[in-house]
Amino acid sequence: ATGPRGIIAPVWNPDGSAVLYGEFDGNRPYVRHVDLNTGEESIFSESKVGEYPYGFSTDGRHFAFVRARSNVDSQVFIRTDDEEPVPLGNSSARHICPRIDPVDQNVAYATNESGRWEVCISPFGKPGRRIQVSIDGGSDPVWAPDGSELFFRNGDTVYSVAIERGARLRVAQPQALFNFPFGDKISLYASSFDIHPDG
Repeated sequence: ATGPRGIIAPVWNPDGSAVLYGEFDGNRPYVRHVDLNTGEESIFSESKVGEYPYGFSTDGRHFAFVRARSNVDSQVFIRTDDEEPVPLGNSSARHICPRIDPVDQNVAYATNESGRWEVCISPFGKPGRRIQVSIDGGSDPVWAPDGSELFFRNGDTVYSVAIERGARLRVAQPQALFNFPFGDKISLYASSFDIHPDG
C-alpha cells in the first residue's frame, strides 16, 4: 500500500513479481521496490536528486533510470546487480527515456546533445560506438520484445526502425507507422507508449 506521497514511473521487474517506482517523500527522492507476492516494500536506490525508473534487462541484472537535478539536467544511469550506478556518458547534454536492449548490452535513449531531441543507441559495460536512430527528431524509444525493431515517436508520429545484429549493430531508416495525439511535451517520468510482451 502507498500513503500520501509523490509516486511516479512504475515499472515491472522481468518476471512480474515486483513493481518499482520513483517516490518523493518530503525532500528524499528514491526508487521503491514492492514485492507483489509478499507486499513487502523496500528502498531500491536513493540519492539527493530525483530518480525515475525505466526498466530492467531481460535477465534482471541491469536496471536503467534517469537521475535529474532539474528540468535542464538529467542523465541516464545503469545499475548492474548491486554495484554503484554508472552514468551512460560524460556529456553535459540531457539524456532521458532509457530502454535496455532485450538481446545485448545496449541502451536506447533520447538526448538533446545536437540541439534537439534525437534517439540514439549506446553500448554499456562493453566497447562500442553510439548510433543515432532518429533523423529529424525523436524520443520515447521502445524495443520490440525480440530486439528486432526499435520504436520511437517524433511529435504525434510513431516510427519503427529495423535492427540488424552481427559484428556491429546496424539500424535501418525510420518508417512511419501511425499517428496519435501525444502532443509535443516529452516527459522525464515515463514513456508515452509501450509494446505488449507478445509483440
